[in-house]
This record gives sequence, structure tokens and C-alpha cells, in this order.
Amino acid sequence: MAASAEAALQDAYTCPMRFYEPDMPKIGDVVIVRVVEVTDTAAYVQLLEYENRLGMIPFQELSRRRIRSISKHAKVGKQETVTVIRLDAQKNYIDLSKKEVTQEEKKRAEERFQNAKIVMGMMRHVAAESKVPLLELMQKVAWPLYRTHDHAFNGLKRAYNSETNDANEEVLAPLNLPVTVVAPLLTAIRNKMKALTIHFRAEVEVTCYSERGIDGVKDSLLAGIAVAKLPPAIPMTITVVAPPKYLILAQCESREAGLQKLTECIRAIKAAIENEGGEITVTEGPSAGGHFDALAEQAGRATAEAEDGSSEDD
Repeated sequence: MAASAEAALQDAYTCPMRFYEPDMPKIGDVVIVRVVEVTDTAAYVQLLEYENRLGMIPFQELSRRRIRSISKHAKVGKQETVTVIRLDAQKNYIDLSKKEVTQEEKKRAEERFQNAKIVMGMMRHVAAESKVPLLELMQKVAWPLYRTHDHAFNGLKRAYNSETNDANEEVLAPLNLPVTVVAPLLTAIRNKMKALTIHFRAEVEVTCYSERGIDGVKDSLLAGIAVAKLPPAIPMTITVVAPPKYLILAQCESREAGLQKLTECIRAIKAAIENEGGEITVTEGPSAGGHFDALAEQAGRATAEAEDGSSEDD
């Protein structure tokens, strides 16, 4: 009996669960599905965001081009982005179309889905830690955040990004969660958001032989840092490796935005140093990868080695 009760409790933490509060999508919604069966007339799929509900993509909705073989347009196990064209909640059928989805809709839906998976993963972790059934946790945490922040991921990210308790108070306090849920939730948010952060680097050589000299270099580097603080702001530091070489480090959740910010930073340094009569050489262009702290430590070691070398020369 005890084993049966424990199994039932475990199911309450790990059971299949819809990502969003509505138990079915609406006509016109773009959703993510996985193909589970292909016949001569249709592809049958599971709606991954809606508790694996079954749906159907009719033969003629797979492609705008003439279809000679349905197997070339739908493969079992493949994930697809489709739009809802017909549904009947009472009869429990959902008809979908792949051909009606635009590239922009596909991109937005896939981003929403990836973020929703992250939220669900955190909710499952918190459910296991707090012994609160997953459905109850979704009702108390995730679904209210979808209503107040457009996407629950945005609300959790806001709580993580705050340097004070203000955002935590704004995001989590209205949910009236017990301490047994808040503690593992904050841990899950910190661990997941930290893992999602992408680290960026670039190396430049900045010289100035005018009267301004080192002051001209410093002001130019500060001009680069100022760019990082412009919306959307990202954390950025510029560390001296060994004059005239400098290491630029940054963090961002978007690869595209991070690389763009580093590029803008280098442009700002270039404009400022040239105005001072100096020049900049990009020895390593903006790139993503590596751990921010490790890169900073590497820069520190290089600086120390350069200083030791200078002392020996003297």
C-alpha cells in the first residue's frame, strides 16, 4: 500500500503536463508537434506543449508544392512547427497545417517552445524538491507568470537579473508561495539562468602617441564600456593583458545580441581613439564561448606575467 501511494505521489511530480493554462490551443495558434504516425492521407502528431494531445496534418496541408510522396514531407519522430486550422474540443480533434506557417512564425514559436521547456524543467525540479504536485505548482507559479509577463520565462529571468530584491518581490511575492517552494524555486532559477548565459570575448590593441597618451587610451576604452550600458545593456569588462593589448569580456543570453554589442563596443573604441590621434587593431574578433570567470582569470595571469617580465628587464 505504501509503495502504491509513493508511486502515485511520484506521478504527481513527473506526470505529462501541458505547458500553458489552456488545455487546447486556439485556431490560428502556431504550435510545436512531433510526428508519431504517417499514412497515405495524413501525418498524425503529438502536440508537445499540450500534454501530447493528438492532432492530424492532412496530406494537402504538408506543403505548398505538389506532394508525390508523403514520407518526404513527414517522418516519424521529426519535430514540426504547424498552425491550428480546425479543432473541436468536444470531439477532441485538432487539424493542423504545416504549409501555412511563415518563417517568422516558425522562429517565434520555436523560441517560445524552448523557453517553455526551460520553465517546465524548473517546475519539475521544484516539484520534486518541495513535494508539491506538478499541476499545483504550474497553477501557483508558471501559469500566473504567463499572464503577468507574457511568458513565464520572462518573469523568472526578471527575478534572476535583479541586483536587488525588488524584482523578486515584484515577481514572486504576489504568488504567495510557501517557503518550501520559494527556496528550491530560487535555486532552480539561479542554476538554470546561469547555465543559459553565453560568454563573449574579443582582443584589441589600442595605442595613442599624441599628448593625451594613456589618458586617450583610457577614455577610448570607457567609450566602449559606455556602449555596453546602452539598452539593451549587458555586463562587460575590458581588462589589460599587456599594453597595448586589451581583452573585452561580456555576457548575454542571446548569441546574436552579444556579438552585436561587442562589435558596437569596438566601433566606439575605434572612433574615440582615432579622435585622440591613436589607432586600434583587432587581434581577435568578437566570439562566443568559454566561461567568463575563466577568461577573466586568464587575462589576470597574462597581466601578472607581463608585469613580472617587466620587472626582470629592469
